[in-house]
Amino acid sequence: KLDALWSWKSETYYKKFDGLIVDEPLLNYVNGASGKAYGLEFLLKKNPGEQLSGWFALSLSKSLRRNDLTGESFRYELDQPVNATLVTTYLLNDDWTLGAKWNAHSGTPYTPINGTQGTFADGRPRPNYAAINSGTLPFYHRLDVRLERGLKMDGYNLEMYFEWNNVYGQKNIDGYSYDPTYSEKKPV
Repeated sequence: KLDALWSWKSETYYKKFDGLIVDEPLLNYVNGASGKAYGLEFLLKKNPGEQLSGWFALSLSKSLRRNDLTGESFRYELDQPVNATLVTTYLLNDDWTLGAKWNAHSGTPYTPINGTQGTFADGRPRPNYAAINSGTLPFYHRLDVRLERGLKMDGYNLEMYFEWNNVYGQKNIDGYSYDPTYSEKKPV
């Protein structure tokens, strides 16, 4: 604790995994993968007690997986080495509250398609995949704002709110779609 309203917390971790599921074509799903995750997390918190409250969290991490059947190692599909979140609430008066949440994280891994390699039996092009999760989506960020009003009616506590998601209209990329020939990719 820094004082009655402010506090902070920091943690480090290292985790090892084994017996993770792998999609093996001949055996279907088997427990043939392992992995590890490690990182540092920091939290700064302003508790309610005045008009302003909220928190800031920063996580620096790495998450890796290994297919023990093939020996192939790769980034975990949900690996985001940098993740930051800022949440704040401001009490305008007894009835109205204004809140905001800003989130940013480094790009999520994905498996790119590098053109084609021959065709399937029905004539469709066969995609040529790069190494598992060897691509990284662009940096992600957005700001959400919420105006909320508390109401008391007939002994019930009600809340109504207006929420504006992605205030500054950031066009975050969630993945890519490819044309039928795998020669062009478009952001999703």
